[in-house]
Amino acid sequence: METESGVPTPAPREKFAPEEAAPVREPQFWEIRYKNKDTGWDLGAAAPPLAEFFTKNNSSRPPARVLVPGCGRGHDALFLAKLGFDVVAVDFTNQALAALRHLRRNLWIPPEKCKTARADVLHLPARFHASFDLIVEETCFCAIDPTLRDLYVAMARDVLVPGGRIVALLYPFREGTEGPPFPMTEREVESRFGRDFEIEHCEIPGNSVEKRRGEERLFVMRRRGEPVVKA
Repeated sequence: METESGVPTPAPREKFAPEEAAPVREPQFWEIRYKNKDTGWDLGAAAPPLAEFFTKNNSSRPPARVLVPGCGRGHDALFLAKLGFDVVAVDFTNQALAALRHLRRNLWIPPEKCKTARADVLHLPARFHASFDLIVEETCFCAIDPTLRDLYVAMARDVLVPGGRIVALLYPFREGTEGPPFPMTEREVESRFGRDFEIEHCEIPGNSVEKRRGEERLFVMRRRGEPVVKA
């Protein structure tokens, strides 16, 4: 069985006992969060700093190909699709993708403008290689076990074309190790991404939602290498 973007659906794993003991790297952990309506990361709309960036910024315009990893219910992905981007929204949680497709129908967005794929963002299919001009990230990196964050960087490098960009609203920048969301520092982000990406911009957004105010950073990072010139 394949999803809309042609990605084979992962074989289901056995349930954990208790289910809440599933590690964050397993879909079951997140399925339980959705089932219990424990989805504090979901803002019910596109994150304001991302919405403002793409409304005002001209560096990445439609019909660029966009990957939204860990898309959740898809508010950011659907916002980008309405702007005219060609979006692939990836999550490994069935309930999240079902909610995205429901919202997509309600917004009259054609499925081909915002395709969905059920997949592990750390292990995307080979055919995604060099397939995207842009990655738009919000509350995915912070949900990954910190020991696996370098796999996320490798994924981003592999799926972007040379010169492609990440626009990342990263969170939370604070002390501590408990998560998810797992905290981070600007130094860590620069260290992990710096070899493969040029960090073009970093700011503390002035229009973050109240519960994230001061703890978010908006990064724009460009994949090293010359852009591919199409004939």
